[in-house]
Amino acid sequence: YLDALLSPMLFFAPAFFIPYFMSLNFSFFQIGVLLALPFLASLIFEIPTGAFADAYGRKLSVLVSVASIGIIFTSIYFVSTYTSLAILHFLFGIAGTFSTGAREAWQMDLIGKRNQERVHSFFTKYQSFDSFGLIVSGILGAYLVSKFDFRIIWLFGGASCLVSLLLLILAKEKFVKPQHTSIADGYRAIKNNMRDSIRYSKSHPV
Repeated sequence: YLDALLSPMLFFAPAFFIPYFMSLNFSFFQIGVLLALPFLASLIFEIPTGAFADAYGRKLSVLVSVASIGIIFTSIYFVSTYTSLAILHFLFGIAGTFSTGAREAWQMDLIGKRNQERVHSFFTKYQSFDSFGLIVSGILGAYLVSKFDFRIIWLFGGASCLVSLLLLILAKEKFVKPQHTSIADGYRAIKNNMRDSIRYSKSHPV
Protein backbone atom coordinates (compact mmCIF):
# COMPACT_ATOMS: atom_id res chain seq x y z
CA TYR A 1 0.00 0.00 0.00
CA LEU A 2 2.85 2.39 0.82
CA ASP A 3 4.45 1.66 -2.54
CA ALA A 4 1.15 2.26 -4.33
CA LEU A 5 0.71 5.59 -2.51
CA LEU A 6 4.19 7.12 -2.39
CA SER A 7 6.06 6.11 -5.55
CA PRO A 8 3.37 7.37 -8.00
CA MET A 9 3.55 10.82 -6.39
CA LEU A 10 7.00 11.32 -7.91
CA PHE A 11 6.37 9.51 -11.18
CA PHE A 12 4.90 12.31 -13.28
CA ALA A 13 7.29 11.91 -16.24
CA PRO A 14 4.77 10.31 -18.67
CA ALA A 15 2.60 13.45 -18.63
CA PHE A 16 5.53 15.43 -20.02
CA PHE A 17 7.07 12.98 -22.49
CA ILE A 18 5.83 14.72 -25.64
CA PRO A 19 6.51 18.34 -24.53
CA TYR A 20 10.01 17.29 -23.43
CA PHE A 21 10.85 15.63 -26.74
CA MET A 22 9.40 18.57 -28.64
CA SER A 23 11.75 20.83 -26.69
CA LEU A 24 14.61 18.77 -28.20
CA ASN A 25 13.24 19.58 -31.68
CA PHE A 26 12.23 15.99 -32.45
CA SER A 27 9.55 15.47 -35.07
CA PHE A 28 6.23 13.83 -34.17
CA PHE A 29 7.36 10.77 -36.11
CA GLN A 30 10.57 10.54 -34.07
CA ILE A 31 8.58 10.96 -30.86
CA GLY A 32 6.15 8.27 -31.98
CA VAL A 33 9.03 5.86 -32.58
CA LEU A 34 10.50 6.60 -29.14
CA LEU A 35 7.15 5.94 -27.46
CA ALA A 36 6.68 2.73 -29.46
CA LEU A 37 10.09 1.23 -28.62
CA PRO A 38 9.20 0.17 -25.03
CA PHE A 39 6.19 -1.76 -26.35
CA LEU A 40 8.32 -3.43 -29.02
CA ALA A 41 10.81 -4.50 -26.35
CA SER A 42 7.93 -5.73 -24.19
CA LEU A 43 6.57 -7.82 -27.06
CA ILE A 44 9.95 -9.51 -27.53
CA PHE A 45 11.03 -10.01 -23.92
CA GLU A 46 7.76 -10.61 -22.04
CA ILE A 47 8.07 -14.39 -22.12
CA PRO A 48 11.74 -14.89 -21.14
CA THR A 49 11.52 -12.36 -18.29
CA GLY A 50 8.36 -14.08 -17.09
CA ALA A 51 10.35 -17.30 -16.98
CA PHE A 52 12.98 -15.46 -14.90
CA ALA A 53 10.32 -14.67 -12.28
CA ASP A 54 9.26 -18.31 -12.19
CA ALA A 55 12.83 -19.50 -11.77
CA TYR A 56 14.18 -16.96 -9.28
CA GLY A 57 11.13 -15.50 -7.55
CA ARG A 58 8.59 -12.75 -8.15
CA LYS A 59 10.18 -10.40 -5.61
CA LEU A 60 13.61 -10.50 -7.22
CA SER A 61 12.08 -9.98 -10.65
CA VAL A 62 10.14 -6.90 -9.48
CA LEU A 63 13.18 -5.47 -7.70
CA VAL A 64 15.29 -5.92 -10.85
CA SER A 65 12.59 -4.13 -12.83
CA VAL A 66 12.25 -1.19 -10.45
CA ALA A 67 16.01 -0.73 -10.03
CA SER A 68 16.60 -0.92 -13.79
CA ILE A 69 13.86 1.60 -14.59
CA GLY A 70 15.27 3.96 -11.97
CA ILE A 71 18.75 3.76 -13.52
CA ILE A 72 17.34 4.25 -17.02
CA PHE A 73 15.26 7.29 -16.08
CA THR A 74 18.20 8.89 -14.27
CA SER A 75 20.40 8.20 -17.32
CA ILE A 76 17.95 9.95 -19.65
CA TYR A 77 18.53 13.14 -17.65
CA PHE A 78 22.11 13.21 -18.91
CA VAL A 79 21.55 12.44 -22.63
CA SER A 80 19.80 14.30 -25.41
CA THR A 81 20.82 12.56 -28.65
CA TYR A 82 18.08 10.66 -30.42
CA THR A 83 20.06 7.42 -30.69
CA SER A 84 20.85 7.38 -26.97
CA LEU A 85 17.23 8.07 -26.07
CA ALA A 86 16.05 5.33 -28.42
CA ILE A 87 18.36 2.78 -26.79
CA LEU A 88 17.29 3.81 -23.29
CA HIS A 89 13.58 3.62 -24.22
CA PHE A 90 14.09 0.12 -25.59
CA LEU A 91 15.86 -0.88 -22.37
CA PHE A 92 12.99 0.71 -20.43
CA GLY A 93 10.61 -1.67 -22.17
CA ILE A 94 12.77 -4.67 -21.28
CA ALA A 95 13.03 -3.56 -17.64
CA GLY A 96 9.26 -3.23 -17.41
CA THR A 97 8.69 -6.84 -18.44
CA PHE A 98 10.45 -8.08 -15.31
CA SER A 99 7.60 -6.57 -13.28
CA THR A 100 4.65 -7.31 -15.57
CA GLY A 101 2.70 -10.17 -14.05
CA ALA A 102 5.39 -10.84 -11.45
CA ARG A 103 4.16 -8.04 -9.17
CA GLU A 104 0.58 -9.34 -9.23
CA ALA A 105 1.77 -12.92 -8.77
CA TRP A 106 3.86 -11.83 -5.77
CA GLN A 107 0.83 -10.13 -4.24
CA MET A 108 -1.37 -13.14 -4.93
CA ASP A 109 1.19 -15.45 -3.31
CA LEU A 110 1.05 -13.35 -0.14
CA ILE A 111 -2.73 -13.11 -0.03
CA GLY A 112 -3.52 -16.66 -1.03
CA LYS A 113 -5.36 -17.51 -4.23
CA ARG A 114 -8.27 -19.15 -2.40
CA ASN A 115 -9.10 -16.08 -0.35
CA GLN A 116 -11.06 -14.34 -3.12
CA GLU A 117 -12.75 -11.82 -0.81
CA ARG A 118 -9.39 -10.61 0.45
CA VAL A 119 -7.97 -10.53 -3.08
CA HIS A 120 -10.76 -8.22 -4.24
CA SER A 121 -10.36 -5.99 -1.18
CA PHE A 122 -6.61 -5.71 -1.65
CA PHE A 123 -6.65 -4.74 -5.32
CA THR A 124 -9.48 -2.26 -4.77
CA LYS A 125 -7.57 -0.50 -1.99
CA TYR A 126 -4.31 -0.74 -3.94
CA GLN A 127 -5.88 1.02 -6.93
CA SER A 128 -7.35 3.69 -4.67
CA PHE A 129 -3.95 4.48 -3.15
CA ASP A 130 -2.39 4.53 -6.61
CA SER A 131 -5.05 6.91 -7.94
CA PHE A 132 -4.57 9.29 -5.02
CA GLY A 133 -0.82 9.22 -5.58
CA LEU A 134 -1.34 10.13 -9.24
CA ILE A 135 -3.53 13.09 -8.28
CA VAL A 136 -0.69 14.46 -6.16
CA SER A 137 1.73 13.56 -8.97
CA GLY A 138 -0.10 15.72 -11.51
CA ILE A 139 -0.11 18.78 -9.27
CA LEU A 140 3.49 18.28 -8.10
CA GLY A 141 4.71 17.65 -11.64
CA ALA A 142 3.09 20.80 -13.01
CA TYR A 143 4.63 22.88 -10.23
CA LEU A 144 8.14 21.45 -10.57
CA VAL A 145 8.23 21.70 -14.35
CA SER A 146 7.11 25.34 -14.15
CA LYS A 147 9.87 26.11 -11.63
CA PHE A 148 12.69 24.08 -13.17
CA ASP A 149 13.66 22.54 -16.49
CA PHE A 150 11.68 19.84 -18.32
CA ARG A 151 14.54 17.45 -17.58
CA ILE A 152 13.58 17.39 -13.91
CA ILE A 153 10.97 14.75 -14.79
CA TRP A 154 13.67 12.12 -15.27
CA LEU A 155 15.32 12.72 -11.89
CA PHE A 156 11.98 12.46 -10.11
CA GLY A 157 11.19 9.33 -12.11
CA GLY A 158 14.41 7.82 -10.79
CA ALA A 159 13.55 9.00 -7.26
CA SER A 160 10.14 7.34 -7.56
CA CYS A 161 11.82 4.04 -8.38
CA LEU A 162 14.23 4.47 -5.45
CA VAL A 163 11.31 4.96 -3.04
CA SER A 164 9.59 1.89 -4.49
CA LEU A 165 12.78 -0.16 -4.26
CA LEU A 166 13.38 0.72 -0.60
CA LEU A 167 9.80 -0.19 0.31
CA LEU A 168 9.62 -3.41 -1.67
CA ILE A 169 12.92 -4.73 -0.34
CA LEU A 170 11.25 -4.86 3.08
CA ALA A 171 8.20 -6.76 1.79
CA LYS A 172 7.79 -10.46 2.47
CA GLU A 173 7.60 -13.16 -0.15
CA LYS A 174 5.88 -16.54 -0.21
CA PHE A 175 7.35 -18.11 -3.31
CA VAL A 176 7.23 -21.79 -4.21
CA LYS A 177 9.49 -22.55 -7.13
CA PRO A 178 7.61 -24.35 -9.94
CA GLN A 179 8.75 -27.74 -11.18
CA HIS A 180 10.81 -26.21 -13.97
CA THR A 181 14.07 -24.90 -12.56
CA SER A 182 15.54 -22.87 -15.41
CA ILE A 183 14.60 -20.00 -17.67
CA ALA A 184 14.79 -22.38 -20.66
CA ASP A 185 12.26 -24.73 -19.05
CA GLY A 186 9.98 -21.81 -18.18
CA TYR A 187 10.17 -20.48 -21.73
CA ARG A 188 9.39 -23.95 -23.10
CA ALA A 189 6.35 -24.31 -20.83
CA ILE A 190 4.95 -20.93 -21.88
CA LYS A 191 5.61 -21.74 -25.55
CA ASN A 192 3.65 -24.98 -25.16
CA ASN A 193 0.76 -23.06 -23.60
CA MET A 194 0.79 -20.66 -26.56
CA ARG A 195 0.74 -23.59 -28.98
CA ASP A 196 -2.20 -25.19 -27.19
CA SER A 197 -4.05 -21.85 -27.18
CA ILE A 198 -3.60 -21.47 -30.93
CA ARG A 199 -4.84 -25.00 -31.56
CA TYR A 200 -7.87 -24.39 -29.36
CA SER A 201 -8.65 -21.15 -31.18
CA LYS A 202 -8.46 -22.85 -34.58
CA SER A 203 -10.93 -25.51 -33.52
CA HIS A 204 -13.34 -22.98 -31.90
CA PRO A 205 -14.03 -20.23 -34.47
CA VAL A 206 -16.39 -18.25 -32.19
